[in-house]
Amino acid sequence: MKANIPSKAIEKIDENVGLSPNEILKLRKNVDDFSKKLMPFLKKINNKIEIFLGGSLAKGTVIRKKEKYDVDLFILFPKSYKDKSEKISDYLEKALKNAKIKYCELNGSRNYYQVGLNNIILELVPILKIEKANDAQNITDISPLHVRYLLKKIKQNKRLPQEIILAKTFCYAQGVYGAESYIGGFSGYSIEVLVTYFKSFKKLVNFFSKIKIKKDEKIIIDSEKYYKNKQQILDSLNPSKISSSLILIDPVDKTRNVSAALGDEKLIKFIDSCKKIIKNKKKDLINFLVIKEKSQDYFIKKAKSKNANLVVLQIKTTKNKLDVAGAKINKFFDFLTYSLDRENFKIIESQRFFNENDLTAILNLIIKNPEKTKIVPGPIINCDKKFIKKFKKKYKMVFIKNKKYYAKTNNRFKDFNSFFNSFFKENKETINQMCIKEVKLC
Repeated sequence: MKANIPSKAIEKIDENVGLSPNEILKLRKNVDDFSKKLMPFLKKINNKIEIFLGGSLAKGTVIRKKEKYDVDLFILFPKSYKDKSEKISDYLEKALKNAKIKYCELNGSRNYYQVGLNNIILELVPILKIEKANDAQNITDISPLHVRYLLKKIKQNKRLPQEIILAKTFCYAQGVYGAESYIGGFSGYSIEVLVTYFKSFKKLVNFFSKIKIKKDEKIIIDSEKYYKNKQQILDSLNPSKISSSLILIDPVDKTRNVSAALGDEKLIKFIDSCKKIIKNKKKDLINFLVIKEKSQDYFIKKAKSKNANLVVLQIKTTKNKLDVAGAKINKFFDFLTYSLDRENFKIIESQRFFNENDLTAILNLIIKNPEKTKIVPGPIINCDKKFIKKFKKKYKMVFIKNKKYYAKTNNRFKDFNSFFNSFFKENKETINQMCIKEVKLC
């Protein structure tokens, strides 16, 4: 039976996703007003510097988000700056200072700058103006080529922006949107390339619903047919660019995999979500396009039904940059859950909510306390006697089962509170290295 989504189901949800024309105009006006304020100070540096609108706003593929809208503004420096490419960040910063614009400096392959503007987070990226990818001095230099490529495709397929918005909204709702290191999902551009290749959200979902991830196998898509076959792609690309399970060749740069930041966990989640859409008998797709955050009431009831405890933690880091703060919090969460598991706590369910505005996180954990005692495996009976002697010295209640020594002993902790206090004392240095400033029980 062929997997399919009825076209009527797609048409039904069109009006429920994306921004209205008025909302788009308002975003553009805010960006235009900012550009007019900054431009005179850029012109003082060089009269040929341009401001180029990039990202989803330029392509008409902005999706409705609960957070602020990210808008890319590329500051194009002329070719004459080719030999001083590494200094263009400094020139941009000088213009921002002279314009008396408050900004935050972010580190990247070239430093770039973030500016808060109403409900927008502007990212000002200094780049060299180029005509083709080979001329790039830095990976960010090719960004305007991405915009031009998409706009060209949109001219050929007027339906494309809406199809991209559907796909982005779907990925956002499923928690797989965002190439930041703390998310490890699809970048906006990678979704745009995928939808452009498949020509519709429907065909994209149909394709991935049939995928079965196998160890060491790659899903490879080369939309512009730069390579003769898949093996040539694997042989030609840098190993660091083919570590992800999905290899999506950049239509404007054949040496780049635009899904290199996509982690297997997010790819598997995306594929599973595609399969759920196909299996959904009601074909009510709007349910897959809405973020379903579980309420606090849900966690309270779930904990009670499982005769377990609900633990709510608020986490703060010393970092003030979104990507870095998110990555540090994720690292801490993984370390915490690993430590709980090692001490025989059972985690029934968890949810982490990261607030991109104040860079804090709330963690919900439904946990069952350990049993009073546990069984610890030891050496086999015919091993070196010194290991048996050491095991018997460490544990009092030792017994033999299936030609192997075991010990019955008490678990270290009876509940989360006793674990929590010890966890921070024993791992103080490790937690400090993660740049965790505060962890508070709510």
